[in-house]
Amino acid sequence: MSELIPLADLPLPPQLAEACGYLGIGRWVLFYWRRAAGELVCYDGASELIGANWWAWRTFEDHPATMPWLCVYNFGDTRHEATHALLLDRVSNQAFVSSIPAARAHVEGQARKHNLHARSQRMLRGIDMIQRRGQAMDAAGEIGEWLDSRVKFLPVLPQDSEWLVEAREST
Repeated sequence: MSELIPLADLPLPPQLAEACGYLGIGRWVLFYWRRAAGELVCYDGASELIGANWWAWRTFEDHPATMPWLCVYNFGDTRHEATHALLLDRVSNQAFVSSIPAARAHVEGQARKHNLHARSQRMLRGIDMIQRRGQAMDAAGEIGEWLDSRVKFLPVLPQDSEWLVEAREST
């Protein structure tokens, strides 16, 4: 797990994985944006959803409470291929960042260890839950409300005024 960077202070809604469309049973789930498909990728090592609920993801990623921690990583978008993935530990409700190959290797190890291939066939093939726009937008709203209710002020990071401004201007 040495290639995983913990984001200990990142406000993390406990329902984030589910709001983004994950219905599997894996402890570890990763997310990043695949530019070629123009979609959010959700992967647990056994099943992959390309086209996860991007409304919930963008609400989380772009929220003022999370942006200072996330803007320094490249999770991708419709113009840029991702180089990083956000990994969620659904048991401890903690987030980590890693390169996509290292993140995929981590969740694939989980899948082998817990035999997720045989146990999670319910996972997300053309999942109609997130194809229903209303439900996807409701999930995004829940993420935003959770973040708004937990964060009473914007976080101040060391040397915020210099590197954060530059990071925001470069995107």
